[in-house]
Amino acid sequence: MPEESHNSQVKAMETLVELAREQTALAVKRTEMSARRSYMNAERTLSVWVRTALSAMIFGIAIDRLGLMYRGALPHLFHRSTPSTVMGVLLVAFAMFMALSAGLRFAGFIRAYKKEHALPKHHKAALPVAYTLLTVAFGAALLFLMLWLG
Repeated sequence: MPEESHNSQVKAMETLVELAREQTALAVKRTEMSARRSYMNAERTLSVWVRTALSAMIFGIAIDRLGLMYRGALPHLFHRSTPSTVMGVLLVAFAMFMALSAGLRFAGFIRAYKKEHALPKHHKAALPVAYTLLTVAFGAALLFLMLWLG
């Protein structure tokens, strides 16, 4: 009888060990899925900030052009540095800062992420940062057009 009791305890322990292995494998899989979701969330957040920056740039252009329209219609009331031009330039500059800071934060996140995890399949870390830098370059071109050619 003690031998039978010992065998049943061994089987119970083996079952527990197997369940622990399965739970560990599932926990590792959940951790990797969570890390992948975190990366996707960071990428999505960057795209939202860049989209917001582009919207602010377009709004800045609209404000500046509205001032130019008034300047053309009433030249004696408006001078070169009208409040609309100043507001437009400030909006574009703020949007550039917004996009650049979001890109830098994303680059920092990626640097930390790569230390512990592999990037999700078909994702390149440099691509979102490059899009962000292109947005900043677009803003710089807009500032040039608004200030020197407007």
